[in-house]
Amino acid sequence: MNMKWLRWKRTKNKTNEELEQGFSSKYKWKIAVVGMSQGVGATFVATSLAFLLSKKVENGCVAYVELEQVKEGAAMTYFSVGLDRCFQRKVFTDFFETSALQRKENLKKRKLNYHKGINWVVRRYQVSESDSVHRENISCDLPLEELVGSHIVVDRPEWSSLLRYDLIIAVVSPRPSRIFAGLERYEELRDREASGLPVIWVLNGTHEKIDCKQIERFFKQKHWSSIGLAPTELFDCAEFMGKLPIELLENTQIRRDFDKIVENVWEKMRT
Repeated sequence: MNMKWLRWKRTKNKTNEELEQGFSSKYKWKIAVVGMSQGVGATFVATSLAFLLSKKVENGCVAYVELEQVKEGAAMTYFSVGLDRCFQRKVFTDFFETSALQRKENLKKRKLNYHKGINWVVRRYQVSESDSVHRENISCDLPLEELVGSHIVVDRPEWSSLLRYDLIIAVVSPRPSRIFAGLERYEELRDREASGLPVIWVLNGTHEKIDCKQIERFFKQKHWSSIGLAPTELFDCAEFMGKLPIELLENTQIRRDFDKIVENVWEKMRT
């Protein structure tokens, strides 16, 4: 009998109780992934981090939470990682489009959207400007500690809420235009880091023609983590195949870059 199929079948049929087993502590690590400016690849980093962390969590899962509203015309994680196909024949629990009472009931019943070792707490609908205030209140009311998952990776949370997280992954683009666009955020986060907020700085999209040392000198900061530039076709192929981009990066330098960051995150959580 195909043992690989048996392992897949058991993972697909895991119950909420089984997923909760193996968590050595009731405390849930909350990791925020924030971009210093628009278009720096924060979602790519966040989904990859959640996927790779899930490989380290025995018997459990990692929750990926998309708190930022998806405005009209914007791409949606729900579709880009193939969740629409995955949940065609099973129920997807929406934590954002339900009433406060139903959301509380879903959390009480430990409901989750399990796929690839991750509990996907994402949005399925775009919002208009007129409806954004109401839905923003829903995001603020979502109790992260009650979600199923030993580690919570939050993609682009509210900037004002960063102090509630145990670790910040700050994503910076090496492009000068995006560096200058995010300087105000960078300086504010550096001040918070100096006050004790743990931060891992990630330079996303590097290649041989970019002088990373020059960027470090500009920021007067050393020891950045870096991720190589992922080709555009990687994201195209991942979407068509219903996979995460990180799944198509086995045995590549970019995957090794991510592995180093995950080890850094794991080490910080153990200390």
